[in-house]
Amino acid sequence: MDNIIYLVIGLLGLGLGAKWLVQGSAGLATKWGVSAVVTGLTIVSIGTSSPEIIVTALASFRHESDLALGNVLGSNLCNTLLILGVASLLKPLKINRLLMQRDLVIMIGISLLVFAMASKGSLTILDGAILLSIFVIYMIYLLKRAKAGELITDREMGKIPKKSSTMWIEVVVGLALLVIGSHLTVDNASQLASDFGVSPFIIGLTVVAIGTSLPELATSVTAAYKEEGDIAVANIIGSNIFNLLIVLGIGAIASQNSLNVTPEALSLDFPAMIFSALLLVPIFITGRYIDRTEGALLLFFYCIYLTLTFA
Repeated sequence: MDNIIYLVIGLLGLGLGAKWLVQGSAGLATKWGVSAVVTGLTIVSIGTSSPEIIVTALASFRHESDLALGNVLGSNLCNTLLILGVASLLKPLKINRLLMQRDLVIMIGISLLVFAMASKGSLTILDGAILLSIFVIYMIYLLKRAKAGELITDREMGKIPKKSSTMWIEVVVGLALLVIGSHLTVDNASQLASDFGVSPFIIGLTVVAIGTSLPELATSVTAAYKEEGDIAVANIIGSNIFNLLIVLGIGAIASQNSLNVTPEALSLDFPAMIFSALLLVPIFITGRYIDRTEGALLLFFYCIYLTLTFA
C-alpha cells in the first residue's frame, strides 16, 4: 500500500512540476528573444531528462547494465511513440520547420551512431567519452542559435513577461518537483513490478522508461494545451538526443568498464528506436502539425513494440 501512495504522490509532483517548468521556460524564452524551440531543446529537455541521467548512472555504477540500457532505449521509444502520440491526440502539435531540417536529422544521426557503437556488444568508457564530447559540441551549436534569437516570432514577442524573477522561480521549482516526482514514481513502480519476477531489462524498457519519461509526457501535454506546441515537440527531440549523448555517455563512464548490450537489444530495441525516429520524417513533411490521425499511428506502433517485447 505504501508503494501505491508514494506512486500517486510522485505523479502529482510530475504534473505540477511540468506546469511550472513550461510556464517559466516559455516566459524566459520570450523575454530574452530566444525561440521556444531552442528553449525546448535545452532547458526543458535537460530538465526532463534528469531522471534518466540519475537512474542510468546509478544502475551503471551498480553494474546493472540491463536496467541502464533498457531505461534509455525504452525512454526514447516512449518519448517518440507514446508521448507525441498522446499529446497530439489531445491537441494537434505544431511542427517547426527547422526541427525537421536540423534537430530531427541530428537525432537520427546520433541514433545510428550509438547503434554502430553498441553493435560490438558493449558501450565502453571511450564510447561514453565520445558521446559526451558530441553533447558539448551540440550544446555550443544550440547556444549559438539562441544567441542569434533564432525563430523568434511576432506572436512570441507580444507575450514577453514584465518580470523574470517569477519565471526563474517557476523553472527551478518545476525542475525540482520533476526530479523528486520521478524518483518516487520510478522507485515505487519498479518495486511493484519486480514483485512479479520481471527481468531487469524488461523493467528498464517499460516501467522505468515510462516512469522516467513522465516528465516529458507531462511537459509536452501541458505545453500543447498552453499553445506552446514548439516546446512540446522540441522537448521530445531534445530529450531523445540528450538521452543518447548524456545519459548513455555518463552511464558508460559510470560503469567503470563497459555497458553490456544484449543480443535482444541489438535485434529489436535499437532497430525499433531508429524506426520510430525515421517515422517522424514523413509526418513532419506532410504538414505543419502532428494531427490526431498521425498521433494514433504513433500509439499503434508503440503497442506493436510492447507486444513484441513481451512476446
